[in-house]
Amino acid sequence: MNSEHAALLLLEPDGEHQRCYAAAGMFLEIKDTLVPRGWGLGWAAIETRAPIWLDQAHLDQRAYGQFRHPPGAYSELVIPLLNSQGQPLGVLISARNGERAYLERDVRLLQIIGNIAANTLERVRANESLEAEIAEKTALLELSQMLGGNDAALLPAAMEKIRQMGHADAIALGVQEPDGYHLRWLTGHLGAEAKEFLQKPLPLEHPLVNLIPIEKAFRVGDTAAHPLLKPYARVGIRGLYLRTVVHEPELKVALALMRLEPSPGWGPAEDRLLEGAAQILGALLLRLERTRQLETAYEGALRAIGLALEARDRETAGHTDRVAALVEQLGRALGLSEAELRDLRWGAYLHDVGKLALSDAILLKPDKLTPEEFCTMRTHTHLGDDLVRNLPFVPLVARQIVRHHHERWDGRGYPDGLAGEDIPLAARIFAVCDVFDALCSHRPYKTALSPEQAAQELWRSAQSGHLDQNLVKVFLKTQGLEAATSQAAD
Repeated sequence: MNSEHAALLLLEPDGEHQRCYAAAGMFLEIKDTLVPRGWGLGWAAIETRAPIWLDQAHLDQRAYGQFRHPPGAYSELVIPLLNSQGQPLGVLISARNGERAYLERDVRLLQIIGNIAANTLERVRANESLEAEIAEKTALLELSQMLGGNDAALLPAAMEKIRQMGHADAIALGVQEPDGYHLRWLTGHLGAEAKEFLQKPLPLEHPLVNLIPIEKAFRVGDTAAHPLLKPYARVGIRGLYLRTVVHEPELKVALALMRLEPSPGWGPAEDRLLEGAAQILGALLLRLERTRQLETAYEGALRAIGLALEARDRETAGHTDRVAALVEQLGRALGLSEAELRDLRWGAYLHDVGKLALSDAILLKPDKLTPEEFCTMRTHTHLGDDLVRNLPFVPLVARQIVRHHHERWDGRGYPDGLAGEDIPLAARIFAVCDVFDALCSHRPYKTALSPEQAAQELWRSAQSGHLDQNLVKVFLKTQGLEAATSQAAD
């Protein structure tokens, strides 16, 4: 069962049935199905003229057919589509895997989509064919499903879909900064001159900024006929549609659709569709921005923990930041995603967090540890894992570094004696970078090696079974020290 499911059911002319015209996820099983009056949650929402919000929809006896006994628990929102006289037109249904999967903002967003759908449906039924209206609602449903998560990787496909909705040649997003609007996304079929023109920030004092209303759209069919837009016409942008998609204190974003040929402009039907699309897109952008702010705060806090541990453990100053930078470099060379690189950095900050539970008598002992003391020292990996597992924002990859950064490729490490590729990749990456920085650093019991000497020693360590040889090769290449592999053998 997919994690996101949706359906659009509309009343049939007989008033006694609803037909499922659009569906995604588990509702694909009822697409094109006629649902008789009184059957299912869709009819329940129509009868009450009010939304239904269920945290345990799989237990509700009103569920239709196979949805009474699904393969797993799910939550469901059912929004009745009402015309201007309050009469039902159908329902919009969204479901997610798991119990209590929706928040108040999800209900509000789906109600907005439902209101847009109902208003548009009423107009289209009065003036256009039902087929055209269903296509419009399906597009919004698909966009809503596409952007239902919290992943920036969803943005390119969503932008392309909105470009197609608006029958535009290109689409762009501009983000307001202190000195003006800066281009943050551009895709489509613009010439080089137009792209270069759009890269220039639009100052906040520019008259065009004041033409972008917060709740409505600014539409021009031919920029050559508008006194403020002649520069756009000169670079080949003849049609322009502007709309605010986010207007919050922490983020202000405008959407631009562009056409290469003059046209009558964007009509009411297109504007209604783009209004709904802009609201859905804006919700995603705001979620991403707030997630970014939260992650920035988390990263700062975790780095502070790493620096505090470094100071207590009397590590060489800067060790934490250097190793975090090295793991990011190596991760990038391995083609890891930005989220995976973030997780590597966080793991580097926290790798020795278990030492918080060790006494200074052991941690700061200037002499060699006794066997009993060394056994106690080794518990810091277990202790660290126990600490971070209680922090829900710490990702699994970072936890893997905390627990497994002292494992060895040959299986003689600790705490779990993992060997080879059974050791999580993140822990193997960190171990390479940590050993290299330690070799390059001065400690009370050793002098610092030069990068070339450290590289040779790192390669010997890999050959002896301590580190992953393939990762060491990639690491040395990123540092321009690959010659060490041959020099170490001499």
